[in-house]
Amino acid sequence: YQHLLSGADIGLPTDLWVPATGKAPPSSVWQQSAGLDWRLNRYLDLSADIFSKSFSNLAAYSEGATFLDDWERNITVGSGTSYGAELLVNKRKGKWGGWLSYSLSRTTRQFPLVNQGEAYPFKYDRRHDLKLVIVQAIGKRAEWSAVWVYGSGLAISLPVDAFTVTFSGLPTGPVTVIDFGEKNRLRLPAYHRLDLGLS
Repeated sequence: YQHLLSGADIGLPTDLWVPATGKAPPSSVWQQSAGLDWRLNRYLDLSADIFSKSFSNLAAYSEGATFLDDWERNITVGSGTSYGAELLVNKRKGKWGGWLSYSLSRTTRQFPLVNQGEAYPFKYDRRHDLKLVIVQAIGKRAEWSAVWVYGSGLAISLPVDAFTVTFSGLPTGPVTVIDFGEKNRLRLPAYHRLDLGLS
């Protein structure tokens, strides 16, 4: 059993795999899902799914800790949730084929020593995810394809303020403290791309 601790305190993402211990027991997840499939006609299939996940014993760095610190003394253990719905339309036969899929979901995390104990969007929380794939034959020996992907921006934290704190009696002088505000309160721009292929 392992935990992945991720930090971005030095401007670069730093991931550290650590073993499960007494302070950070193995993670577990309960997942429920239900789905329906319909054959609309001889060309089109439709499927719809809903899901829900409940995570426990997740490990994360405490607020202010870095990967340079002793990891076991600087982590907090918490929980998470994920739920959503997925829809897929698939065209199987004919001169061209492909599919269109859409997902609407939400993923949160909650730790006692992060974001003042309040739940926050997980960094990989992607609210909307849309994919369109088209494949068409060109004669008997070739085909072209197009894949378009769109996704909501990932959740991030950026500094909102900085201030200086002076501790009396310390020879190091003033310390600059950066305030990130509420965890993952901002979103990166939406991500999208188009891939074209010929084979």
